[in-house]
Amino acid sequence: MHDVLMFALCAVQGVRDLFWLPIEQYQKDGRIAKGLQRGVNSFSASTAMAALELTNKIIQTVQVNFKSFYCT
Repeated sequence: MHDVLMFALCAVQGVRDLFWLPIEQYQKDGRIAKGLQRGVNSFSASTAMAALELTNKIIQTVQVNFKSFYCT
């Protein structure tokens, strides 16, 4: 359950960056394209890392279950 919560929090952070970074960049110097680029990069990175962490935990769980099933 903890892993799913962490995945959701990372995804929320990425979505926040996807929308907020362009707004911040536009307010800073008026370049919305640079802000969009930063937002998409942040969203992609955080989503990819969260997905990798979740996949790793799922694989670990499957491995432990298979070991316990075949070793008994």
